[in-house]
Amino acid sequence: MTTELDATPRPLDVKAAFSRINDQGVLGISPDPSVLIRGINYQGAGWGEKYHHQGIARTYNRTRYDLVWTTSVRSDGFPEFNNVFFTRLGTKSSTRSQRFDGNTFDVVINEWPLIIKPGGSPLDAVIAASNAGVYDAFEPDNPSDWDGVPAGRKFDHAGGIQAIGNYVATSSEFVALPCRRSQLDPNCPEHGDRNIPASGQSSQVVIYDIADPSPRPRLLVARKGEGSGWAAVAKLREAWTPLALRNGYLVMVPDGDRLSLYVIPPDPCTGYVSLAQIKPYRLSANGQGPVLDPFMPAVCPGERTPEQQAAADVRRVLYAGCVKRVDQLFDEAFDPESDPTCPNLVSMYEDGERHDFPHQDDVQSANFVTQADGRLYLLAFEGQQVEWGPNSEVQLWRVVFGAASGAGRTAGLPDGTQCQAFLCLVRAGTEDAHDSYKNMHVDGINGAMFRFGGGGYIAPSRDPKRETFFIYGTEHYLQKTPRGALFNEF
Repeated sequence: MTTELDATPRPLDVKAAFSRINDQGVLGISPDPSVLIRGINYQGAGWGEKYHHQGIARTYNRTRYDLVWTTSVRSDGFPEFNNVFFTRLGTKSSTRSQRFDGNTFDVVINEWPLIIKPGGSPLDAVIAASNAGVYDAFEPDNPSDWDGVPAGRKFDHAGGIQAIGNYVATSSEFVALPCRRSQLDPNCPEHGDRNIPASGQSSQVVIYDIADPSPRPRLLVARKGEGSGWAAVAKLREAWTPLALRNGYLVMVPDGDRLSLYVIPPDPCTGYVSLAQIKPYRLSANGQGPVLDPFMPAVCPGERTPEQQAAADVRRVLYAGCVKRVDQLFDEAFDPESDPTCPNLVSMYEDGERHDFPHQDDVQSANFVTQADGRLYLLAFEGQQVEWGPNSEVQLWRVVFGAASGAGRTAGLPDGTQCQAFLCLVRAGTEDAHDSYKNMHVDGINGAMFRFGGGGYIAPSRDPKRETFFIYGTEHYLQKTPRGALFNEF
Protein backbone atom coordinates (compact mmCIF):
# COMPACT_ATOMS: atom_id res chain seq x y z
CA MET A 1 0.00 0.00 0.00
CA THR A 2 2.87 2.37 0.80
CA THR A 3 4.34 1.80 -2.64
CA GLU A 4 1.04 2.42 -4.37
CA LEU A 5 0.57 5.67 -2.43
CA ASP A 6 3.92 7.02 -3.65
CA ALA A 7 5.42 7.27 -0.18
CA THR A 8 8.17 5.68 1.87
CA PRO A 9 7.46 3.51 4.96
CA ARG A 10 6.85 5.54 8.11
CA PRO A 11 8.86 4.27 11.08
CA LEU A 12 7.44 4.72 14.56
CA ASP A 13 10.73 5.91 16.06
CA VAL A 14 13.25 7.37 13.61
CA LYS A 15 15.92 8.23 16.21
CA ALA A 16 15.87 4.76 17.77
CA ALA A 17 16.15 3.02 14.41
CA PHE A 18 18.93 5.38 13.37
CA SER A 19 20.90 4.57 16.52
CA ARG A 20 21.03 0.88 15.54
CA ILE A 21 22.80 1.38 12.21
CA ASN A 22 25.97 -0.71 11.95
CA ASP A 23 28.44 -1.74 9.27
CA GLN A 24 27.33 -4.80 7.29
CA GLY A 25 30.30 -4.70 4.92
CA VAL A 26 30.72 -4.62 1.19
CA LEU A 27 27.58 -5.23 -0.83
CA GLY A 28 29.03 -5.46 -4.31
CA ILE A 29 32.12 -5.01 -6.41
CA SER A 30 32.51 -5.64 -10.11
CA PRO A 31 35.93 -6.71 -11.39
CA ASP A 32 34.46 -7.23 -14.84
CA PRO A 33 31.48 -5.08 -15.85
CA SER A 34 30.41 -7.64 -18.44
CA VAL A 35 30.06 -10.35 -15.80
CA LEU A 36 28.64 -8.76 -12.66
CA ILE A 37 27.19 -5.30 -12.15
CA ARG A 38 28.12 -3.66 -15.43
CA GLY A 39 29.38 -0.13 -15.05
CA ILE A 40 30.67 -0.25 -11.49
CA ASN A 41 34.29 -0.28 -12.67
CA TYR A 42 35.57 2.18 -15.22
CA GLN A 43 37.87 0.37 -17.64
CA GLY A 44 39.96 3.41 -18.42
CA ALA A 45 41.85 6.14 -16.65
CA GLY A 46 39.02 8.66 -16.70
CA TRP A 47 39.74 11.75 -14.71
CA GLY A 48 38.61 13.71 -11.67
CA GLU A 49 35.13 14.87 -10.92
CA LYS A 50 33.94 14.32 -14.45
CA TYR A 51 33.39 10.59 -14.17
CA HIS A 52 32.45 9.10 -10.84
CA HIS A 53 29.69 7.35 -8.94
CA GLN A 54 27.13 9.70 -7.50
CA GLY A 55 23.83 8.75 -5.81
CA ILE A 56 22.55 5.32 -4.85
CA ALA A 57 19.09 4.19 -3.72
CA ARG A 58 17.55 0.87 -2.83
CA THR A 59 14.07 0.64 -4.33
CA TYR A 60 10.76 -0.05 -2.63
CA ASN A 61 9.59 -2.17 -5.57
CA ARG A 62 12.06 -5.04 -5.56
CA THR A 63 10.07 -7.20 -7.94
CA ARG A 64 11.49 -5.03 -10.72
CA TYR A 65 14.84 -3.59 -9.55
CA ASP A 66 16.95 -3.65 -6.39
CA LEU A 67 19.29 -0.67 -6.70
CA VAL A 68 19.26 2.51 -8.74
CA TRP A 69 22.49 4.49 -8.93
CA THR A 70 23.91 7.40 -10.87
CA THR A 71 27.24 8.47 -12.29
CA SER A 72 28.68 11.45 -14.09
CA VAL A 73 29.22 11.18 -17.82
CA ARG A 74 32.81 11.16 -19.00
CA SER A 75 34.01 14.04 -21.17
CA ASP A 76 33.94 11.93 -24.32
CA GLY A 77 30.49 10.54 -23.54
CA PHE A 78 28.01 10.85 -26.39
CA PRO A 79 24.34 11.84 -26.00
CA GLU A 80 23.34 8.19 -25.73
CA PHE A 81 25.77 7.65 -22.83
CA ASN A 82 23.81 6.53 -19.78
CA ASN A 83 24.31 7.77 -16.22
CA VAL A 84 21.30 6.33 -14.35
CA PHE A 85 21.39 2.56 -13.88
CA PHE A 86 18.60 0.21 -12.74
CA THR A 87 20.15 -2.93 -11.29
CA ARG A 88 18.92 -6.40 -10.38
CA LEU A 89 21.00 -8.23 -7.77
CA GLY A 90 21.15 -11.97 -8.22
CA THR A 91 22.65 -12.28 -4.73
CA LYS A 92 19.40 -11.51 -2.95
CA SER A 93 17.72 -14.57 -1.50
CA SER A 94 14.18 -13.34 -2.18
CA THR A 95 12.18 -10.17 -2.65
CA ARG A 96 11.09 -10.49 1.00
CA SER A 97 14.59 -10.59 2.49
CA GLN A 98 15.90 -7.33 3.88
CA ARG A 99 19.65 -8.01 3.58
CA PHE A 100 21.55 -8.44 0.34
CA ASP A 101 24.23 -11.12 0.23
CA GLY A 102 27.73 -9.72 -0.19
CA ASN A 103 29.49 -10.21 -3.50
CA THR A 104 32.56 -11.75 -1.87
CA PHE A 105 35.55 -13.28 -3.63
CA ASP A 106 37.05 -16.75 -3.21
CA VAL A 107 40.80 -17.20 -3.58
CA VAL A 108 41.89 -20.65 -4.79
CA ILE A 109 45.27 -21.24 -3.11
CA ASN A 110 46.07 -24.73 -4.42
CA GLU A 111 46.52 -23.54 -7.97
CA TRP A 112 49.19 -21.37 -9.50
CA PRO A 113 48.82 -18.63 -10.45
CA LEU A 114 46.27 -17.76 -7.80
CA ILE A 115 42.74 -17.64 -9.18
CA ILE A 116 40.25 -15.18 -7.74
CA LYS A 117 36.69 -16.32 -8.32
CA PRO A 118 33.88 -13.85 -7.77
CA GLY A 119 31.36 -15.06 -5.24
CA GLY A 120 28.61 -12.88 -6.63
CA SER A 121 25.97 -14.17 -8.97
CA PRO A 122 26.28 -13.68 -12.74
CA LEU A 123 22.68 -12.52 -12.53
CA ASP A 124 23.85 -9.25 -11.00
CA ALA A 125 23.33 -6.93 -13.91
CA VAL A 126 22.09 -3.58 -15.05
CA ILE A 127 18.63 -4.27 -16.47
CA ALA A 128 17.90 -0.77 -17.75
CA ALA A 129 19.74 2.52 -18.05
CA SER A 130 18.96 6.10 -18.94
CA ASN A 131 20.48 9.52 -19.23
CA ALA A 132 19.03 11.89 -16.65
CA GLY A 133 19.36 14.80 -19.06
CA VAL A 134 16.37 16.10 -20.97
CA TYR A 135 17.38 17.10 -24.48
CA ASP A 136 16.17 20.37 -25.91
CA ALA A 137 16.55 22.28 -29.14
CA PHE A 138 17.76 25.63 -27.87
CA GLU A 139 15.84 28.63 -29.17
CA PRO A 140 17.87 31.71 -28.14
CA ASP A 141 15.14 34.13 -29.27
CA ASN A 142 12.37 32.30 -27.45
CA PRO A 143 11.94 33.73 -23.91
CA SER A 144 9.91 30.69 -22.87
CA ASP A 145 12.79 28.31 -23.56
CA TRP A 146 13.12 26.88 -20.06
CA ASP A 147 16.73 25.77 -19.83
CA GLY A 148 18.79 27.26 -22.63
CA VAL A 149 20.40 23.95 -23.53
CA PRO A 150 21.88 24.10 -27.05
CA ALA A 151 20.77 21.37 -29.45
CA GLY A 152 22.69 18.15 -28.94
CA ARG A 153 23.87 19.05 -25.45
CA LYS A 154 22.94 17.11 -22.36
CA PHE A 155 23.08 17.35 -18.60
CA ASP A 156 26.10 15.23 -17.78
CA HIS A 157 26.22 15.25 -13.98
CA ALA A 158 23.56 13.17 -12.27
CA GLY A 159 23.21 13.94 -8.57
CA GLY A 160 21.93 12.52 -5.30
CA ILE A 161 18.93 10.21 -5.43
CA GLN A 162 15.95 9.18 -3.28
CA ALA A 163 13.52 6.29 -3.67
CA ILE A 164 9.86 6.93 -2.86
CA GLY A 165 7.13 4.38 -3.56
CA ASN A 166 7.28 3.26 -7.20
CA TYR A 167 9.53 6.20 -8.05
CA VAL A 168 13.07 7.43 -7.71
CA ALA A 169 13.95 11.10 -7.93
CA THR A 170 17.34 12.45 -8.95
CA SER A 171 18.86 15.67 -10.25
CA SER A 172 21.15 16.49 -13.14
CA GLU A 173 23.14 19.50 -14.25
CA PHE A 174 26.14 20.61 -16.26
CA VAL A 175 29.53 19.86 -14.78
CA ALA A 176 31.39 23.15 -14.39
CA LEU A 177 34.80 23.22 -16.06
CA PRO A 178 35.99 26.79 -15.45
CA CYS A 179 38.77 28.21 -17.57
CA ARG A 180 40.40 31.54 -18.39
CA ARG A 181 40.94 32.70 -21.94
CA SER A 182 44.58 33.45 -22.64
CA GLN A 183 47.26 32.85 -25.24
CA LEU A 184 47.77 29.47 -23.67
CA ASP A 185 44.05 28.69 -23.83
CA PRO A 186 42.51 30.71 -26.68
CA ASN A 187 39.58 28.29 -27.00
CA CYS A 188 38.17 29.05 -23.54
CA PRO A 189 34.64 30.56 -23.98
CA GLU A 190 34.20 34.21 -23.07
CA HIS A 191 31.94 33.33 -20.15
CA GLY A 192 34.77 31.22 -18.65
CA ASP A 193 33.43 27.68 -18.59
CA ARG A 194 34.15 24.89 -21.04
CA ASN A 195 31.06 22.89 -20.30
CA ILE A 196 28.29 25.30 -19.30
CA PRO A 197 26.50 27.01 -22.21
CA ALA A 198 26.77 30.75 -22.66
CA SER A 199 23.17 30.97 -21.44
CA GLY A 200 24.36 29.91 -17.98
CA GLN A 201 23.94 26.97 -15.63
CA SER A 202 20.76 24.95 -15.88
CA SER A 203 19.60 21.86 -14.05
CA GLN A 204 16.57 19.74 -13.35
CA VAL A 205 14.97 17.21 -11.06
CA VAL A 206 13.51 14.15 -12.76
CA ILE A 207 11.57 11.13 -11.53
CA TYR A 208 11.55 7.58 -12.84
CA ASP A 209 8.72 5.07 -12.50
CA ILE A 210 10.55 1.86 -11.62
CA ALA A 211 7.42 -0.21 -12.32
CA ASP A 212 8.24 0.51 -15.97
CA PRO A 213 10.45 -2.17 -17.60
CA SER A 214 12.46 0.63 -19.25
CA PRO A 215 12.26 3.69 -16.96
CA ARG A 216 12.70 7.04 -18.66
CA PRO A 217 13.11 10.46 -17.01
CA ARG A 218 10.05 12.61 -16.46
CA LEU A 219 10.62 16.24 -15.60
CA LEU A 220 9.64 17.34 -12.11
CA VAL A 221 11.45 20.67 -11.65
CA ALA A 222 13.30 22.74 -14.28
CA ARG A 223 15.87 25.17 -12.89
CA LYS A 224 17.40 27.91 -15.01
CA GLY A 225 20.45 29.68 -13.63
CA GLU A 226 20.76 27.19 -10.76
CA GLY A 227 22.48 23.87 -10.19
CA SER A 228 20.94 20.79 -8.61
CA GLY A 229 23.21 18.65 -6.47
CA TRP A 230 20.53 16.30 -5.17
CA ALA A 231 16.80 15.96 -4.55
CA ALA A 232 15.09 14.90 -1.32
CA VAL A 233 11.36 14.05 -1.54
CA ALA A 234 8.83 13.51 1.25
CA LYS A 235 5.15 12.65 1.42
CA LEU A 236 3.94 14.77 4.33
CA ARG A 237 1.49 13.64 7.00
CA GLU A 238 -1.30 15.73 8.50
CA ALA A 239 0.40 16.50 11.81
CA TRP A 240 3.47 18.77 12.10
CA THR A 241 2.85 20.05 8.58
CA PRO A 242 1.75 23.43 7.19
CA LEU A 243 -1.99 23.43 6.53
CA ALA A 244 -1.65 23.93 2.76
CA LEU A 245 0.71 20.95 2.45
CA ARG A 246 -0.98 18.28 4.52
CA ASN A 247 -0.83 14.99 2.63
CA GLY A 248 1.21 16.72 -0.10
CA TYR A 249 4.85 16.49 -1.15
CA LEU A 250 7.92 18.50 -0.22
CA VAL A 251 11.01 18.55 -2.48
CA MET A 252 14.36 20.04 -1.39
CA VAL A 253 16.97 20.89 -4.05
CA PRO A 254 20.37 22.51 -3.27
CA ASP A 255 22.50 24.87 -5.31
CA GLY A 256 25.64 25.82 -3.41
CA ASP A 257 24.52 27.46 -0.16
CA ARG A 258 20.85 27.67 -1.20
CA LEU A 259 18.30 24.97 -0.34
CA SER A 260 15.29 25.54 -2.58
CA LEU A 261 11.89 24.16 -1.60
CA TYR A 262 9.15 22.96 -3.94
CA VAL A 263 5.76 21.56 -2.98
CA ILE A 264 2.97 19.57 -4.59
CA PRO A 265 -0.24 20.30 -2.65
CA PRO A 266 -3.03 17.72 -2.60
CA ASP A 267 -6.35 18.23 -4.30
CA PRO A 268 -8.56 20.25 -1.90
CA CYS A 269 -11.57 18.04 -2.62
CA THR A 270 -10.04 14.56 -2.43
CA GLY A 271 -7.03 15.35 -0.23
CA TYR A 272 -4.95 13.17 -2.56
CA VAL A 273 -1.97 13.70 -4.87
CA SER A 274 0.14 11.21 -6.82
CA LEU A 275 3.55 11.53 -8.42
CA ALA A 276 2.00 9.83 -11.44
CA GLN A 277 -0.01 12.97 -12.26
CA ILE A 278 1.92 16.20 -11.99
CA LYS A 279 2.69 19.27 -14.06
CA PRO A 280 6.42 20.05 -13.83
CA TYR A 281 7.69 23.31 -12.45
CA ARG A 282 8.90 25.54 -15.31
CA LEU A 283 9.63 29.22 -15.64
CA SER A 284 7.14 31.22 -17.67
CA ALA A 285 7.97 33.83 -20.30
CA ASN A 286 8.50 36.49 -17.61
CA GLY A 287 11.05 34.30 -15.82
CA GLN A 288 8.71 33.42 -12.94
CA GLY A 289 7.24 30.08 -11.98
CA PRO A 290 4.09 29.15 -10.04
CA VAL A 291 4.44 30.00 -6.34
CA LEU A 292 2.70 28.61 -3.27
CA ASP A 293 1.00 30.91 -0.79
CA PRO A 294 1.11 28.73 2.35
CA PHE A 295 -1.36 31.00 4.15
CA MET A 296 -4.04 30.45 1.51
CA PRO A 297 -4.95 26.75 1.46
CA ALA A 298 -6.94 25.77 -1.59
CA VAL A 299 -10.69 25.41 -1.12
CA CYS A 300 -12.79 22.72 -2.75
CA PRO A 301 -15.10 24.44 -5.23
CA GLY A 302 -17.82 21.86 -4.73
CA GLU A 303 -19.03 18.93 -6.78
CA ARG A 304 -17.06 18.29 -9.97
CA THR A 305 -17.85 16.45 -13.15
CA PRO A 306 -15.64 13.44 -13.94
CA GLU A 307 -13.81 15.53 -16.52
CA GLN A 308 -13.22 18.33 -14.04
CA GLN A 309 -11.95 15.89 -11.43
CA ALA A 310 -9.59 14.25 -13.92
CA ALA A 311 -8.13 17.67 -14.73
CA ALA A 312 -7.82 18.54 -11.01
CA ASP A 313 -6.01 15.26 -10.33
CA VAL A 314 -3.06 16.53 -12.38
CA ARG A 315 -1.36 18.58 -9.68
CA ARG A 316 1.11 21.42 -10.19
CA VAL A 317 4.58 21.73 -8.66
CA LEU A 318 4.92 25.08 -6.86
CA TYR A 319 7.91 27.02 -5.59
CA ALA A 320 7.73 27.51 -1.82
CA GLY A 321 10.91 29.52 -1.20
CA CYS A 322 14.41 28.71 -0.03
CA VAL A 323 16.78 28.93 2.91
CA LYS A 324 20.49 29.74 2.79
CA ARG A 325 23.06 27.89 4.86
CA VAL A 326 25.43 30.29 6.62
CA ASP A 327 28.21 30.14 9.19
CA GLN A 328 26.46 30.78 12.48
CA LEU A 329 29.71 30.91 14.49
CA PHE A 330 28.00 29.34 17.52
CA ASP A 331 27.25 32.83 18.78
CA GLU A 332 23.66 33.62 19.70
CA ALA A 333 24.39 37.33 19.35
CA PHE A 334 25.72 36.84 15.85
CA ASP A 335 23.01 37.39 13.28
CA PRO A 336 24.39 37.47 9.72
CA GLU A 337 22.46 39.60 7.29
CA SER A 338 19.60 37.67 5.74
CA ASP A 339 18.03 38.00 2.31
CA PRO A 340 14.22 38.16 2.68
CA THR A 341 13.80 36.19 -0.56
CA CYS A 342 16.04 33.42 0.81
CA PRO A 343 16.49 33.82 4.59
CA ASN A 344 19.40 32.33 6.48
CA LEU A 345 18.95 28.75 7.59
CA VAL A 346 18.80 28.31 11.37
CA SER A 347 20.23 24.93 12.35
CA MET A 348 21.13 23.71 15.84
CA TYR A 349 21.44 20.79 18.20
CA GLU A 350 18.51 19.66 20.31
CA ASP A 351 20.02 21.41 23.31
CA GLY A 352 19.73 24.75 21.49
CA GLU A 353 23.38 25.17 20.53
CA ARG A 354 23.83 26.47 16.98
CA HIS A 355 25.35 23.97 14.59
CA ASP A 356 25.93 24.63 10.88
CA PHE A 357 24.38 22.43 8.23
CA PRO A 358 27.27 21.08 6.10
CA HIS A 359 28.31 22.73 2.87
CA GLN A 360 27.22 21.43 -0.51
CA ASP A 361 30.75 20.18 -1.27
CA ASP A 362 30.40 17.68 1.58
CA VAL A 363 26.67 16.83 1.37
CA GLN A 364 25.87 15.71 -2.15
CA SER A 365 22.89 13.54 -1.27
CA ALA A 366 20.10 13.70 1.31
CA ASN A 367 16.87 11.79 1.96
CA PHE A 368 13.69 12.77 3.78
CA VAL A 369 12.12 10.37 6.32
CA THR A 370 8.55 10.83 7.57
CA GLN A 371 7.84 9.43 11.03
CA ALA A 372 4.51 7.74 11.72
CA ASP A 373 3.31 10.68 13.83
CA GLY A 374 4.05 13.14 11.01
CA ARG A 375 7.42 14.51 12.13
CA LEU A 376 9.80 15.00 9.23
CA TYR A 377 13.52 14.11 9.34
CA LEU A 378 16.38 14.61 6.91
CA LEU A 379 19.27 12.18 6.47
CA ALA A 380 22.32 14.11 5.24
CA PHE A 381 25.10 11.97 3.78
CA GLU A 382 28.36 13.83 4.41
CA GLY A 383 31.80 12.90 3.09
CA GLN A 384 34.93 14.91 3.72
CA GLN A 385 37.80 14.90 1.25
CA VAL A 386 40.38 13.36 3.55
CA GLU A 387 42.26 10.15 2.90
CA TRP A 388 42.95 8.80 6.39
CA GLY A 389 40.66 8.55 9.38
CA PRO A 390 36.92 9.19 9.70
CA ASN A 391 35.76 10.77 6.47
CA SER A 392 32.08 9.84 6.11
CA GLU A 393 29.05 10.17 8.31
CA VAL A 394 25.28 10.13 8.11
CA GLN A 395 23.64 12.97 10.01
CA LEU A 396 20.06 12.93 11.28
CA TRP A 397 18.21 16.27 11.27
CA ARG A 398 14.66 17.05 12.34
CA VAL A 399 12.72 19.46 10.13
CA VAL A 400 10.89 22.26 11.92
CA PHE A 401 8.37 24.08 9.75
CA GLY A 402 8.43 27.76 10.56
CA ALA A 403 6.19 30.80 10.52
CA ALA A 404 6.80 31.54 6.84
CA SER A 405 5.43 28.11 5.89
CA GLY A 406 2.08 28.75 7.51
CA ALA A 407 2.84 26.31 10.32
CA GLY A 408 1.41 26.93 13.75
CA ARG A 409 2.53 24.93 16.76
CA THR A 410 5.51 23.45 14.90
CA ALA A 411 7.47 26.71 14.69
CA GLY A 412 9.25 26.39 18.06
CA LEU A 413 12.99 25.73 18.26
CA PRO A 414 14.93 24.06 21.12
CA ASP A 415 16.36 27.40 22.30
CA GLY A 416 12.86 28.80 22.81
CA THR A 417 12.84 30.99 19.70
CA GLN A 418 10.55 30.70 16.71
CA CYS A 419 11.58 29.44 13.29
CA GLN A 420 10.84 32.43 11.09
CA ALA A 421 11.81 30.91 7.72
CA PHE A 422 9.91 28.25 5.80
CA LEU A 423 11.83 25.62 7.72
CA CYS A 424 14.69 25.19 10.19
CA LEU A 425 16.80 22.12 10.91
CA VAL A 426 17.52 20.60 14.32
CA ARG A 427 20.29 18.03 14.67
CA ALA A 428 18.54 15.06 16.29
CA GLY A 429 20.89 14.85 19.26
CA THR A 430 23.56 16.85 21.05
CA GLU A 431 27.27 17.21 20.48
CA ASP A 432 28.02 15.55 23.82
CA ALA A 433 25.76 12.59 23.14
CA HIS A 434 27.13 11.88 19.63
CA ASP A 435 23.81 10.26 18.81
CA SER A 436 22.88 12.35 15.79
CA TYR A 437 25.42 10.91 13.36
CA LYS A 438 27.10 7.67 12.40
CA ASN A 439 30.78 7.59 11.42
CA MET A 440 31.51 5.25 8.54
CA HIS A 441 35.04 5.46 7.29
CA VAL A 442 37.59 3.57 5.25
CA ASP A 443 41.25 4.53 5.30
CA GLY A 444 43.07 5.13 2.04
CA ILE A 445 40.04 6.25 0.03
CA ASN A 446 40.00 9.93 -0.79
CA GLY A 447 36.43 11.19 -0.68
CA ALA A 448 34.98 8.23 1.20
CA MET A 449 31.52 6.78 0.74
CA PHE A 450 29.29 9.81 0.93
CA ARG A 451 31.49 12.41 -0.73
CA PHE A 452 29.49 11.84 -3.90
CA GLY A 453 26.27 10.46 -2.53
CA GLY A 454 24.45 7.92 -0.40
CA GLY A 455 20.94 6.62 0.11
CA GLY A 456 18.63 5.39 2.86
CA TYR A 457 16.04 2.62 3.05
CA ILE A 458 13.51 1.87 5.78
CA ALA A 459 12.27 -1.55 6.89
CA PRO A 460 9.41 -0.64 9.28
CA SER A 461 7.90 -2.86 11.93
CA ARG A 462 4.97 -2.70 14.31
CA ASP A 463 7.57 -3.15 17.03
CA PRO A 464 9.74 0.00 17.10
CA LYS A 465 12.64 -2.06 18.46
CA ARG A 466 12.71 -4.07 15.23
CA GLU A 467 12.56 -1.16 12.81
CA THR A 468 15.63 -0.98 10.64
CA PHE A 469 17.43 1.70 8.66
CA PHE A 470 19.61 0.62 5.79
CA ILE A 471 22.22 3.06 4.52
CA TYR A 472 24.00 2.59 1.21
CA GLY A 473 27.17 4.33 0.12
CA THR A 474 29.85 4.10 -2.54
CA GLU A 475 33.59 4.02 -1.93
CA HIS A 476 35.83 5.47 -4.60
CA TYR A 477 39.30 4.52 -5.73
CA LEU A 478 39.95 7.80 -7.48
CA GLN A 479 43.70 7.30 -7.43
CA LYS A 480 43.72 3.92 -9.17
CA THR A 481 43.22 2.60 -12.71
CA PRO A 482 40.84 1.13 -13.60
CA ARG A 483 38.66 3.24 -11.37
CA GLY A 484 36.34 1.23 -9.19
CA ALA A 485 33.72 1.53 -6.53
CA LEU A 486 32.30 -0.64 -3.79
CA PHE A 487 28.67 -0.49 -2.77
CA ASN A 488 28.42 -0.69 1.02
CA GLU A 489 25.44 -1.68 3.17
CA PHE A 490 24.97 -0.43 6.74
